[in-house]
Amino acid sequence: MAKSEDSVKKMGLVGLGLALLTKEQVDRFMKQMVNKGGLSSAEAKKKARQLISRSKKEKTKLDKAIQNEVQKNLKKMNIATKSDIKKLEKKISKKSKKKSSKKASKKTKSSKKKSSKKKK
Repeated sequence: MAKSEDSVKKMGLVGLGLALLTKEQVDRFMKQMVNKGGLSSAEAKKKARQLISRSKKEKTKLDKAIQNEVQKNLKKMNIATKSDIKKLEKKISKKSKKKSSKKASKKTKSSKKKSSKKKK
């Protein structure tokens, strides 16, 4: 694998790991950093907020990427989506309403013809 491909793969894995971080994991890590003397308490809190914020953003990106990939694969497999089915249901509903209104108008016309014949 080329070096640039490795970098991209590693960045993706870092993004995935970051997206899966929980607040508890971040807090636990920051406490360890404070206990080891690597960070002050204030710095740890600030870094924790930043990490949690970034984690949420990465999770949103990951969710969108997965959803886009699933949509692409559904299209490739020619599988109807929920929105496709809803569109078809609307078309059917409109056509059946038109059909029933045409039947109703035909019945009205035919009953008018019958009543006019009876009067003669």
